[in-house]
Amino acid sequence: MTCPGWICRSRAAVALAVDYDVRRVFDLDDATKVQVDEGLIRQIGKQLPRYNGIDCGLFACSPAVYDALGESMVDGDCSISDGMTVLARRGALLALDVAGREWQDVDTPEMLVQAGEVSRRLKASRRL
Repeated sequence: MTCPGWICRSRAAVALAVDYDVRRVFDLDDATKVQVDEGLIRQIGKQLPRYNGIDCGLFACSPAVYDALGESMVDGDCSISDGMTVLARRGALLALDVAGREWQDVDTPEMLVQAGEVSRRLKASRRL
């Protein structure tokens, strides 16, 4: 298995899309927050007390992500966030700024309605 060249050259295991415009987030309580420093995600989680961006849920991964997921496994279970926490501690989680791009996390029926509204607005403005 190979990884995209730009990720391998960056020495990061994973690149994660991050939105720094926190005010735009539909459901901030549910959002996964990130603390970014010098282009690297240093902390990630839903309950971070200090954060400067939001995880958009779009990942570009090298094969190293499997080692991080394995390392984060407890009693045969782990989550993507658990693996990303391991990578953040290693300094191997790159933040990719999505400034000005539209995106919407969809975890609930209310979020799906919000995503539909965003999509219709973009379509009307011919940006979609």
